[in-house]
Amino acid sequence: MEVSQDNIHSSYEAQRAELSDLSGPSKASDLPSEHSDLANSSNPALSRAETFARRLLFSIAERSEFPDIKKRFNDSSVETQNLFEILRYASEHHRMDFGRKVIAAAFQDKESEEFVLSQLTKFTYFFGIRERARLVDNLLERPVDRRKIKLANGIFGGCRDLAEISALVEEVGPRKLLRTNRNSLRDFVTLSEIITEVRALPYPAIPASHSSPSAINAAIQETRSTLNERLRIVQRHKNLAKSEVAHQWKSILKADLRELRRDVESQDTPSKQRTALERFIKKIEIEHRWGIRVAASSKGPNWSKRELGELRAALESLQEGSWFSSPGPVEIRRVKTPPQGDSRTCGLYDQGKLCVYIGDRATKGDRDFVKHSLLRGTIVHEIYHALGWGDSSKEIVDPVTGKVHWCQSPYLDFKGFAQKFGWTAFHSSRYKLTDGNQAVMLDGNRYPLNRPIQHQGQQLTLIYGEDEKMLFGYRPTARF
Repeated sequence: MEVSQDNIHSSYEAQRAELSDLSGPSKASDLPSEHSDLANSSNPALSRAETFARRLLFSIAERSEFPDIKKRFNDSSVETQNLFEILRYASEHHRMDFGRKVIAAAFQDKESEEFVLSQLTKFTYFFGIRERARLVDNLLERPVDRRKIKLANGIFGGCRDLAEISALVEEVGPRKLLRTNRNSLRDFVTLSEIITEVRALPYPAIPASHSSPSAINAAIQETRSTLNERLRIVQRHKNLAKSEVAHQWKSILKADLRELRRDVESQDTPSKQRTALERFIKKIEIEHRWGIRVAASSKGPNWSKRELGELRAALESLQEGSWFSSPGPVEIRRVKTPPQGDSRTCGLYDQGKLCVYIGDRATKGDRDFVKHSLLRGTIVHEIYHALGWGDSSKEIVDPVTGKVHWCQSPYLDFKGFAQKFGWTAFHSSRYKLTDGNQAVMLDGNRYPLNRPIQHQGQQLTLIYGEDEKMLFGYRPTARF
């Protein structure tokens, strides 16, 4: 039986017909072609879908019973990603109304789909688990196509951590997600049903420095047992064994068992075994929490306890839900010099191997940030490249300093990060594009784009972000 495009979206049309009008069109086909003054007075280049979303958000702000909230968000100069926070203060009805209408807009055209997919994680962050589940339920009404799966993935991406992912899986229903036969949704079920159990298992206590050889050996055997138990948990779920998540965890656990023999048991004294075991346990705690292989070159430097602490702190600075819902690195490897780099290279991400390399140079700076080490900054910087956040996140700008926050949303901010990595955003009042957008007048001076220039005594490469509609300056002398 051939299913028409109209039937595919019939559930959305029915839902929109039932929703109260929230100062916006009730059908995706009625998305405005002209931008309202309220929604778009500061930027005439917004897409139709973004204009539509802003009108809905402004209407929610206008209806707020709190004057300070109304004043804060009913402002046409506020960037769209910052307007989403109004949903935190909205009623469930208004949040669901907004979510359904904006998701329905994704079926209007390619441009609208791209906008909704790019923002879905950001605005569903403010939705409750039951609210998100209802949106996913609607998307999984048959027939399920590529676009619906991508939208469902985006809703899962709004989860804060693994606990929220698990709660959303349970609310939607694991069987319903698995019936789609889509790898990405199978991975969320795997995270919920297998990895939650794996992460709940305790780790052996690290023997005290004065422990006897027999106590150290017992701790090694206990470590082996806990690795084997985790491996059994991953392998016993036959219906999830083929998921990418299960494959990754099996690969990590098998590598851990090999490393336990090679790097811990092979030490020639109990004291060296204890030291190696302590580092090993700290390493596997990181691997089994985030599902990333922590490796080192056989003839190169290994992770020290301090470096493992910095790696853990760097990963903890990320939003866990976004980490698990984004295709990213499968390994982070400690090396002397990253491939294709030199002694000055702190880190590198190899997209072909899905591997982040951390070089010796990154470990040399003690406090290159206000509160954070150069090593931690390097790790986060390279992971953001791996997750694709560093390429699409420049719209998050501090309104006071103009510094770019290198994060996908305001809730992933890594303080002091952008300044060290050489990015600055310029307020629109300071520049005007010229020569067919090939040059810019900045502070009264004309400069070409995408070439090194000198501005106010500083070397910069000026880049205009078409998606963000903003001018950015990158300092080529930055070390990353």
